[in-house]
Amino acid sequence: MRITLRIDEEQLDNINMGNLNFSILPKELHELIPLLNEWAISDDSEREKKIDAMSQAQKDMLITTVNPKFPIINSYLDTFNAKAMPEEATIVGSLAELVCEIM
Repeated sequence: MRITLRIDEEQLDNINMGNLNFSILPKELHELIPLLNEWAISDDSEREKKIDAMSQAQKDMLITTVNPKFPIINSYLDTFNAKAMPEEATIVGSLAELVCEIM
């Protein structure tokens, strides 16, 4: 089963994550934006607590939605090489890390 989340350009402004601009992400990653606020956790301890509290349905949804995007996520993050990543990219990386840990 594949779940598709869609977000239009107008909705990008309504994501509650401060002054971040998620429109800078590759278009192929925009469907992940609704997941970032809840699931992109950079702190190892907090991420572990979140994972422990997740239902199997939540894990399945995240794996099904994010795993197919790993090549795009990796390619995007690799574009920064030694340059500092924007916060938006770091957040996407945190989501990918959580999904790797639940697989």
